[in-house]
Amino acid sequence: VREDANRALVVPLRAAVGVGPALAILHVPGRQVVGHEFPEAILARIGELLVRLMVIPLGVDGDSPEWAAYKAVTADLSVYGDAVVPWLEQLLWPLGIDIGGYHVQLDTRVAARTLVSVRTDEANAALARALQARDPLIRRAVAEELSANSHRSLLEQAALDPVPQVRWAAVSELLRLDDPAEARFTLSVRSQVITGPG
Repeated sequence: VREDANRALVVPLRAAVGVGPALAILHVPGRQVVGHEFPEAILARIGELLVRLMVIPLGVDGDSPEWAAYKAVTADLSVYGDAVVPWLEQLLWPLGIDIGGYHVQLDTRVAARTLVSVRTDEANAALARALQARDPLIRRAVAEELSANSHRSLLEQAALDPVPQVRWAAVSELLRLDDPAEARFTLSVRSQVITGPG
């Protein structure tokens, strides 16, 4: 059991014998307890996929073998949908998690990028919660990974963040839109990126 005032609490409870079901209980401060029941083998599979993310370099691009490996892992994780969101949300914090016999600790940027790749309503809700985290490095990592086409409202939220680097990450992505209304919004917060809000 691992607990931190700013992060969720995950308690894996395993069956005593064999490959029986396991219940992963997630408690995010201010939210209800959420549980998912999985066979031990599925938890091990998710743990193995998350461990594979630990060895992929941060600066990979679309033409590299590392990028292909990253895309393959995220495609496999996405199959589990909302079930992997609590673990990915936990991995935004630097203390790591234990799942399926593995200890996983990801760079915050990799965790944010992977959470963005899940593309479910629960993943978007987790991203919105992450933009409210007390840690500005988490907020910046999430803002850097959001897509203007898919996460416009989250980027607009991040563009109003009190930390200039978070605002800059959001505004930089919002500038990719060819929407006049968005351009006006972006220009209105652009000066705040340097000077601060209000």
